Amino acid sequence: MIRKHRFTMFQFLVFAFVAVTFSNGFLEQISSECTCVLELQQLAGQLTTLQNAVGSLSTKQALIDALMKNISAMEQQLSHLNQVLHNPQAVAFTAQLSHDMTNIGANQPVVFDHVVTNPGNSYDKTTGHFTAPQNGLYIFYLTITSYANYGSSFYLIKNSHSLLAITSTPTLVHGNQTNPETNTHVITEQLHAGDQVWVQNGRFNPHEGLGGNDQTSFSGHMITPYFSP
Repeated sequence: MIRKHRFTMFQFLVFAFVAVTFSNGFLEQISSECTCVLELQQLAGQLTTLQNAVGSLSTKQALIDALMKNISAMEQQLSHLNQVLHNPQAVAFTAQLSHDMTNIGANQPVVFDHVVTNPGNSYDKTTGHFTAPQNGLYIFYLTITSYANYGSSFYLIKNSHSLLAITSTPTLVHGNQTNPETNTHVITEQLHAGDQVWVQNGRFNPHEGLGGNDQTSFSGHMITPYFSP
């Protein structure tokens, strides 16, 4: 005579867990004489429902974490924007060459040593480099004046890449007398924080030269800042 099985609630849960873990085929291995099969099936279904619910909650939690991260980035951006709007800092400079330069070497930078204006201190008069303090749209002005019978050809450089070229050739008038020539170029450029812009000689020529006494200048300023997350 076959004895009927009687299970405690603990045994029900154990069987249900095993059933979910090792597939529904486990139930088929239990004797059809067992009175707990239906209960086990119900518990297995409940556990499966709970597992799906936990998986759904994990997905929702991941979405919540991503949303909170985006909110944090937006708060930082808003804080930066409020700081700029309520405490605006001008970014501009004008620097001039106080002395004549002759026999300028290949790719030699020009250091404009006479600083007229430099709010924000983004221009370094020891190197001649302007460093962008933040992302934005900038405008630069480069004016060069030839010296005596020296021609002038220079480049405006951004991070070792040329933005523009400018030349200036003196005009011969009587005998060895020449009139200097002055030329100006203007350019707008998008810069990232840390980008550098400077002026340098494009080629070596024994007759390359620049007129000083503030006749040659380098200027620029930020037109508008850019904000990004």
